[in-house]
Amino acid sequence: MKLYYSPGACSQAAHIVLHETGLKHDSEAVDIRAKKTASGGDYLAINPKGAVPALGIGDEILTENGAILQYIGDKAGNETLLPGAGMERYRVIEWLAYLGSDVHKSFGPLFNPASSDDVRQAARDAIGSKLDFIERELDQRDYLVGDTMTVADPYLFAMLGWLAGFDIDLANWPNLLGLRQRIAARDTVAQGAYRPRRVCDRACRGCTVDTPPQRSPSCVDRPSNGARRGRSNLLARRSTGSESRHERRSPVETAPHDARTALSPCTADGSPMGSAH
Repeated sequence: MKLYYSPGACSQAAHIVLHETGLKHDSEAVDIRAKKTASGGDYLAINPKGAVPALGIGDEILTENGAILQYIGDKAGNETLLPGAGMERYRVIEWLAYLGSDVHKSFGPLFNPASSDDVRQAARDAIGSKLDFIERELDQRDYLVGDTMTVADPYLFAMLGWLAGFDIDLANWPNLLGLRQRIAARDTVAQGAYRPRRVCDRACRGCTVDTPPQRSPSCVDRPSNGARRGRSNLLARRSTGSESRHERRSPVETAPHDARTALSPCTADGSPMGSAH
């Protein structure tokens, strides 16, 4: 198998699951803007849709996160990541469908530089509403389907990493924050299988699943402007007693550093990503 991916994009989910299963695979980064693979190939000849992920399986190319994640789960025969039968399997598929059709698509206006401020705020509101729903679903469990990670959770994990870059504070959803922290602590993520990048300048050269982030001397781990504004706004609202239920349950100042740090999806050359999402 060969996974075509772009650092920071939703293809992160398939990359994590491949490492979780231990399945032998190759991977190659894709410059989504140029539609070129790291080896210089024409990505549109591989995947005419032009998006990531794509999974090469012999002479076949499989696309779309939901299909790829299910294929990997079935190929591995891992009943925890993807049950083989029964209602739990359909619950995983249900979440994959919701994440792909409702949550993921809601980010579209935020990745579009032509979006007006009003359109961008409407997108933030729509994302917040969907996160409210998932937050409630996680009240009694650690992951989307029960107390163990399935193939659906890394998909959500990847999208949660985009929030800070769009002035959406994950700390407002403590259950989602906890899920992200649990996945980030797994060996396949914490020890280099896919390390999310913190906000940095554009001199960064990017990071891949197979190598740790390569940072320029000017790269720093620092809260994003949006995270700083979110903290200031929250403290101001708290002083007047007007903070929301989520904010009362999860004060920003008690959130771990990772929750207050922007994860900047980048292309292989370090420039911000757009259409890969």
